[in-house]
Amino acid sequence: DVSTNSILVTTKIGDSKLVACVVLATTSLDVNNWVHKKISARKVFFASPKDTLRLTGMKLGGGTPRPLCLTDQLPVWLDAAVMTRETIILGGGGRAVEFVLA
Repeated sequence: DVSTNSILVTTKIGDSKLVACVVLATTSLDVNNWVHKKISARKVFFASPKDTLRLTGMKLGGGTPRPLCLTDQLPVWLDAAVMTRETIILGGGGRAVEFVLA
């Protein structure tokens, strides 16, 4: 209940938009409702493993949000439930690395 997933989402129609979303590992990212409305795009998709590696330099299963590794040009959206935890576990940029943060 303190582990998180960092998930890269993208649009494929119109202006390309990318966002890294951080949610608790016990929940799912609501791409069809929450992200779709917030990103203001007709279609929103999970970025493919190939695109995730190309855009972030990180393989699926080990990604981490900014400020730890992502660029300033990639917005990071945190689910409100993440902020209710006293500590969280974030991916450290590789599958064998994790950060525990207060």
